[in-house]
Amino acid sequence: MKVLIVMLNERKRTVIPPNLAILIAILKQNRIETKLFDTSFYIENERLNAEDANEDAGIFKETDYSTIGVKIKSGLNKDFLKTIKDYAPDLVAFGVDSFTFKSAVRFCRLTKQKFKNIKTIVGGIHVSLDYENIFKEKSIDFFCVGEGEQALLELCKKIENKEALTNIKNIWFNQNGKLIQTGLRQPINLDSLPIPDWKEFAEYHQYSPWRGKLLKMALAEFSRVCPFSCAYCGNKIMVELYAKHGIKLMPRHKSPKKFVEELKFLKQKYALEMIAILDGTFLVFPDSVLEELSKLYKKEINLPFYITTTASSITLKRAKLLKKMGCICINMGIENGDFEYRKKYFNRPWSDENLKNGFDLVKSVGIEARAYNIIGAPFETRETIMKTIKLNREIKPDSSSLAIFIPFPGCKLRELCIEKGLFGKNELIKGDGTVPIIKSETLTNEEIMGLFKNFMIYLKVPEELFPIVRLAEEKNEFSDRLRKTLKKIYLD
Repeated sequence: MKVLIVMLNERKRTVIPPNLAILIAILKQNRIETKLFDTSFYIENERLNAEDANEDAGIFKETDYSTIGVKIKSGLNKDFLKTIKDYAPDLVAFGVDSFTFKSAVRFCRLTKQKFKNIKTIVGGIHVSLDYENIFKEKSIDFFCVGEGEQALLELCKKIENKEALTNIKNIWFNQNGKLIQTGLRQPINLDSLPIPDWKEFAEYHQYSPWRGKLLKMALAEFSRVCPFSCAYCGNKIMVELYAKHGIKLMPRHKSPKKFVEELKFLKQKYALEMIAILDGTFLVFPDSVLEELSKLYKKEINLPFYITTTASSITLKRAKLLKKMGCICINMGIENGDFEYRKKYFNRPWSDENLKNGFDLVKSVGIEARAYNIIGAPFETRETIMKTIKLNREIKPDSSSLAIFIPFPGCKLRELCIEKGLFGKNELIKGDGTVPIIKSETLTNEEIMGLFKNFMIYLKVPEELFPIVRLAEEKNEFSDRLRKTLKKIYLD
């Protein structure tokens, strides 16, 4: 039994995705052969230069990937088909998100055109949130809904043993135009997961960017499922999907001992310099868990790391524990500076004072506090965006990040956009948060882009220079030169 796992990395980024590395480890443990096809750094990737827009706006620091041996390649489709021909897999598996699904479909169609008997499967959060549309794609034999570790293994074993493939939980499929739902299995015990297998990934993927530098970094997962229901996120839809199948999907985490064991192995084998903990809301567990984790991590790992959480989850005790543990940055959402808008459209009911308190606590112990912000959401006005800028200036985060609203499948704001005619029901998302996607009723695309490109400048210049920055928002040569001058003075 041979499985070709396709890593759909369309951005100019180096990274080892924990989900794919874990799947590879599970299959290998069960004597199933695997091979990785990596789409990274091919010129054909539509989003290859999306990072440039973030760097140009001062959101990311410019990073030179050539220093770790990265070269831009061409011939993506040709290399993919050659890999299938040479490797002759029984199954081609894709881990997809809402940005890469279109590419997965293209590769599935290529596979079926040339190798009709090879099975294809797609999995990932996008699949779980949009399965009612995905199942119609004839080039996809199976799609994994919910967690995929046990489901993919069972599918592979049944293919190998030539058994029926129609009753595997989480593995749904199209049968003569009808969606066949096989049910969902119970969420996996995270401590049962193996250590991620990095062997098949190119060596340069061991590095990840941090403030313009490339460090040996592990992307790590401690917990799954967020307790909140933000309207721009599909988390609630996932919880409701499991509930339809009689399963209560709850936040859960690895034991601190198991988590530290994984990191210790990777640290020793790959000489890690930093850890990125990917959990969307890291501090969902009790203080007792953080206390245990802090001691073990400091003793066995002792590397700088960063997390993402909500400002409301921060207490002075937790901030001090994280600082002692080695945390150097905490990402927290401001999202929108207008409390009424934030509560009504984002379902983020935390007050400005609550947000300020969280940021103040983080900064008070000497950890970098980074703010996440969103602009260009439905019914947002210039006044609303300026309130977001004002709140950032009042909170004074050490750094800020920005994205233009993305109507992800499954999120309530997407449904509202479709209902109001701001976004097509079957329209695909694009741009990686760097271009407007919805048809705003209150702002033109040019206005949104002007604010996106100058947002970071607004955070840094004296307020009396706001009229000058406003000139830099225009779309002409003078404004562009002005923006670059302001950026050089206040951001570089």
